[in-house]
Amino acid sequence: MDINNKGINSLDSSPKEISSFYPRIFTIDTSGKIPVIRETVFIEREPSSFFFIAYLFQILVVIIMVQLVYFIWNKVHPKSCKVTMLTLLTIFPLFLSKYVIFIWLIYLFFIFFNFKNRFTLFFYLCNLFNLLYLTILTSQIFLVFCFFANFSIFLPFLIFLISIYFAVLSREIVYFLKDQKFVITKIVEDNCALCNKLLKSDKVMSLSCKCTFHVKCLKGWSRLGNKDFCPFCNGKVVSQVMSVWDKQIEGFLSLLDYAKGGIYLLFVIVLFCRFKE
Repeated sequence: MDINNKGINSLDSSPKEISSFYPRIFTIDTSGKIPVIRETVFIEREPSSFFFIAYLFQILVVIIMVQLVYFIWNKVHPKSCKVTMLTLLTIFPLFLSKYVIFIWLIYLFFIFFNFKNRFTLFFYLCNLFNLLYLTILTSQIFLVFCFFANFSIFLPFLIFLISIYFAVLSREIVYFLKDQKFVITKIVEDNCALCNKLLKSDKVMSLSCKCTFHVKCLKGWSRLGNKDFCPFCNGKVVSQVMSVWDKQIEGFLSLLDYAKGGIYLLFVIVLFCRFKE
């Protein structure tokens, strides 16, 4: 009798407010004289605080293990470690939106076709780094303005993050290329040793290694954090002017270091969460 009543009540056509928060399954039992509609509601328990603490502890252990592996790897075989780290940094946009990937593909296309031309690649990366530096400063100003003016900060914050990433990637590519053994080709005496263009077109500066550059080219190189090495002969140099340029953006270079660490940390967390699923 109870079953029949349940069937009749379940077939009641009066409007009812049904919550869709929990997943539901409706089944119809037609074995009896009166069809019975059964409703199964799946209620998931909310994770407890202990679950979150245990999860964070596991992530912390994984991060420590990755740091240990990186430290040992970098000591035993630094070249392969640098290549791997640069590769991970390069493929990072694959985890982002398609718009960032489009910019990323253009960037990699340019790097690929200029990789063998050391002069062109260094010159454009230095100029790109200067442009990204100005873009990051401008986006920070807009972020502060939007915050106090109660405007959306999405666009300036997105530009800030994208610029930070490509600034980090450009600097790491230059670091990697600097350590490679390039065949130094002979350049014209009146040309800049970085961009291989005429020195007469701009202010020039010579380093202690006797290599001469455009001031703007050398300033871009210094901003990449390579003030201790000549971009042409890779010799160690001491320049007070380059040290001053480096100190002017010391905070910005520290920001790039933290951003690089954050990207690698995000990689570890994403891979750990994917593995746990």
